[in-house]
Order: sequence, then structure tokens, then C-alpha cells
Amino acid sequence: MNAILNPAGPVHSLAEEFERLAASQPDHVAIWHGRTRVTFAELNLQSRRMAAGFARLGVQRGDRVAIWLPNVPAWLVCFLALARLGAITIATNTRFRSREIADIWSRAGVKGVVFWPHYRNIEFAQLLHAARKDLPELHFLIAYDGDQDAHGEEAPDGFDVPTLPYSGFAHEAPYTEDHGAGELPAITFTTSGTTGRPKLAVHTHAGILRHALAVAPAFGYDTPGACTLHLLPYCGTYGFTQAMATLYAGRPQVTQHTFDAQAAAAVMRERQTTQGAMTLDLMERIYAAAGEIPLPRMRYFMGSTGHPLGEHEERLGFRIRGIYGSSEVQALFSVQPDGDDWPQRIAGGGVPVSPELHVRARKVNSPLEASALLPHEEWGELEFAGPAVMAGYLNDPEATARVFTPDGFFRSGDLGYTLADGSFRFVARLGDAIRLGGFLVDPHEIEKFIGEFAGVELCQVVGVEHAGHTRAVAFYSCTKSEAGVSARIVEADLRRYCKEGIASYKVPQRFVQLESFPVVTSANNTKIVRAELRKMAERVLYDATA
Repeated sequence: MNAILNPAGPVHSLAEEFERLAASQPDHVAIWHGRTRVTFAELNLQSRRMAAGFARLGVQRGDRVAIWLPNVPAWLVCFLALARLGAITIATNTRFRSREIADIWSRAGVKGVVFWPHYRNIEFAQLLHAARKDLPELHFLIAYDGDQDAHGEEAPDGFDVPTLPYSGFAHEAPYTEDHGAGELPAITFTTSGTTGRPKLAVHTHAGILRHALAVAPAFGYDTPGACTLHLLPYCGTYGFTQAMATLYAGRPQVTQHTFDAQAAAAVMRERQTTQGAMTLDLMERIYAAAGEIPLPRMRYFMGSTGHPLGEHEERLGFRIRGIYGSSEVQALFSVQPDGDDWPQRIAGGGVPVSPELHVRARKVNSPLEASALLPHEEWGELEFAGPAVMAGYLNDPEATARVFTPDGFFRSGDLGYTLADGSFRFVARLGDAIRLGGFLVDPHEIEKFIGEFAGVELCQVVGVEHAGHTRAVAFYSCTKSEAGVSARIVEADLRRYCKEGIASYKVPQRFVQLESFPVVTSANNTKIVRAELRKMAERVLYDATA
């Protein structure tokens, strides 16, 4: 467990704090979902009714219930209800399929599942059937039917456990007790799983609340007139953290259960949204679908760097700022200052949102001793501590012990460095950084340079050991014609281009064109599996010398 997790001062349960908030502004809008308007009082009442329904189904403190829904008000209703009972939400991506849910839910010991049977015309009930044999602790299912797109849905047949409609809980007598507490686990997020089975990062009532209340002022979610555009899924830490910060700041959030670029642009104008965390892909699709959207108050927060929209900021009327976060430390852990230095403003990292959050860098692969901690501006493994950091991995004490130092800092596996002004920079995942010619190199620098070569659509660079040295291999895809045919770029041309533009030790040993990259789906986006690219790079280098 994280020794620094318990914060100073009184910490309420999530339900107690929300009850107080709803009483202070009952008629204020909490959620805009399409034309559906949910006030704080309504959200609180619905969650108390849902808590009564969960309790009737036998959910108690410590039980685990999966929420397998897109961004609908019912997601937050169910989360607050489970928090009131002291139960743990297992946040589950709607993109997961039977093998993934069987693995995650069996390890979590899931007692119940809330799901939308035919969301996006996918037979989620069939996926549940396929996973059922691996879920011995499953006691009930709740089929969502509370959206205009879900009207008429019936609870699926054929399960050996009760399957109840979500709408049937609307008339429960509101639950009056609160079994939550600051130190209790409230939710788990799956890690990306790009190097193995996803782990379940546990966050407590106190960790969620203290972080939400720090994020709100740092990102402006609590300013008068603020309205958050909420497109990232609640099941991931970025979507969830933004939702909690907005909710507990008492401000409205606008969301969609299925991303629609045209509709997102329209709702941005209609609701006059002021900020939102999102991916570059979502932003590009919105602007491609709707053209220019003059919103001078809009602020975007992104975790990646080097995105091409910076040149359009002034014309389109928005600002981009870099951030940092993960399943283990929660999203929006830090944010870059809103200054005029564009490269700094978009860089990953920033200033932690609370003085309770601590960052340091340790020499890579060094003993867990104070002597291995690095001074400012020296690259090393980033370590984090404070209430935003997870309590540990659910049902995995060995993995938890491996990632915490004796004094309670989380070892992130990220390469970066701290600065004297209290901020830090994220450089790359440690496994992604490459030591070439005796220098530690961020592969994204090489990728960005190759990506500027005419016809290159995407580039990924990995390093592998070969013949006693680390060699870089660049994989790239090319733009396609209207007929869907990829352009062809000669390897020698890319090598010549790199030799002329970057240091010789950074020039990849090989350049390999791909039609597609190996990927894994996460809650917020689709990630390229660099471990697979490394295997491919080893084969390429071996074949070249065989």
C-alpha cells in the first residue's frame, strides 16, 4: 500500500461530499446528455435509489461491481451508488470483448455487471455468455434501458443469474445510509496491458476526492460559467478524473455516449463549452467535420506532444496545454503553465495540481536508495507520491510491492526529469527510450523527423540489442491514394534524409514500411504495441545479417 496515501485533514466519503454539494445547489445542471438535463439533486436522488437496488441484490462494502457502459448519466449514478455502499466499481471499457472481461472480472471477483445489451449493435449479452464460465462469483446483471437509444430494450434471457432492467430501479426508496469512507477503495482502472495482462489500479474515496478538488482550480473546471466538454470515456482515468473534477466543482459537463464529430461541434457552440481533455484524433475529427469553430474561451488539455494543431490556435480560437497522468496516479496529475512558449506549453508533464503531490527522478535501474535520486534536469525514472497515487493493484500484492519504494513513491516506468521551478517533463516510457552511441535518445524525436518526410503517414522507432549494440529500427506507414493504395518510399531515401538532418548516431539501422501497426485498445485510445515492434525489429536485423 502507498504509505503517503492518507492525506492530512478530514476526508469525507464520495457520497457524503456529493450529498452536501447537491443540497447546496439542487437545481444546477450536473450533466447535459443530448437533450437530457440532469440536475445535482436529480443525480443524487437517482444514485440513492440505485444504491437501494444494489443493496437489495446483496451488494455490500468491499463487493466489486463492473460498470460496462458508455458515457451516459447512469454511469455516474451507478458509481455514486456503489460508493455509498462502500463497494468497488470495476470500470470496464465497452471495447473489451469476452476474453478480456473474463480475465479482468475473474481476477476482480465481480459480483454484478451493469451493461447496455445492444450498444452500437454489439451483442454484449453474447459476450457475457462466453465469459460466464470464468465468473463464478457473478450474482446479477443489470441491463441498461434508460436512454432514448435504448428504449424498448429487454433484459436478455438465458442467464443463470437474475437479469434486471435498469429502469426498474427508478422507484426504489432512496437509500439513507453511507458505508463509504475516505480510506476505502472506490474504483479500479485497467492499465494499458501493452507488455502483459492488464492490472487493476485501485483508488480510494480520499484519493479521488482530494485529487478532484485539486484538479478543478488547476484546470479551471470551477470557474464561473465553466462547462466541460466530456468526450473521453468514464471508464478510463482521463475521462473519470475530468468527470469527478467537474462534478465536485459543481459545474456542468456535456457528454455523448457515442462520439459524433458533427454533433460534438454543435454542442460545443450551443453549450459554450470552455475546456476539455481529449486526444488529438478527437480534436482533428471535430474540426474536420465542422470547419472552424470560434470558441475563444476553449482550452484543450492533451497528454501527447508535437501535435500539428498549434499553428491553428489563434485562427480557431483555442489553446492547447500538455498534461500528465496514468491509471496509477490518476489523470490530470499535472498541467503546463498557459504561457506563450509553445514547445513548453504542449510538453508532457507540467506542474503538479497540488502541493501534496510529489515528483522526483531516480537513476535508471539503480537501488532504491536516496543516493540514487537525481538532481534537477537529469534524466531518470519518474517517481510520484501523494493522494492521487493508487493504493495498489487489486488482488496483486506482489505487483504492488514491485512498483512502490520503501518510502511510498510509485515507480512509474516513465523517463523524465524535474525542474527547479517545481515542474517536471515526461520524455518517454523507459522501455521506449533508446541508448544510441552512448546517448539516451527519445525515439519520438526521430519519429517526428521521419514523419515530416513527404508521404510518411506514421512512424514508430524502437531499439533492440543486436551484435552487442543497441540498434534503432524505424517502422513507418505511408499515405494512401483515393483507391486505398499506399505510397511506396525507398528505404535508401529515408536513410539519406536522416543522415542529412539528424545526428548520425540517431539514424535508424533499418527502415521498414508497414500497411498497419500492431495495436491494443485502451479506454482513451488505441495504442501501438511497441513490444511487438521490437520483435519485428529483431527479425529484420537478424534476416539482414543471416
